[in-house]
Amino acid sequence: MDKIIIDKMKSHDEESLDLLKQTYLSLMLYILNSFPLKYEDKEECINDVLLKVWNAKDQYLENQISLKNYIALITRRVALNYVRKKQYVFSPFEDMDIFGKEDIYENIHWDEVILKLSKKEQVLFYRKYYYFQSIETISLELGMTYKSVESYLYRLRKKLQKILKEGGYYG
Repeated sequence: MDKIIIDKMKSHDEESLDLLKQTYLSLMLYILNSFPLKYEDKEECINDVLLKVWNAKDQYLENQISLKNYIALITRRVALNYVRKKQYVFSPFEDMDIFGKEDIYENIHWDEVILKLSKKEQVLFYRKYYYFQSIETISLELGMTYKSVESYLYRLRKKLQKILKEGGYYG
């Protein structure tokens, strides 16, 4: 389905937005449900994500990164910015934006970065930073202690910073 969406986007066919929404709506909602947003806010965020992807289609198509990961990254970014803008209670989410507030993080080939992580680190990365699961949820579902998950996440952030520095993306 991704190839069809991308081909339609290349030809500037607006039907690609409908296909994009049909294909990735559940992923977008899953991510948005982790934020303190009202139903109307979520609808607005979804529209903003679709618009942002459409406006960046030429840039995205050049980078050839996974469409699913790109949508997840944009959805998180839009939701975080929306929560900040609306000044909702936000403190638990601030530390989750490991991608930074700058748009340069949207250009990182996350698929390549994640492949440099161990399987366990990949699972933790996706659960915490893609799906915004709490440490409590992660520890319960993976059978780990709270402190163990916390320690793994700390080391994971350090490792990601190193990988990003080596790739020329960070500091």
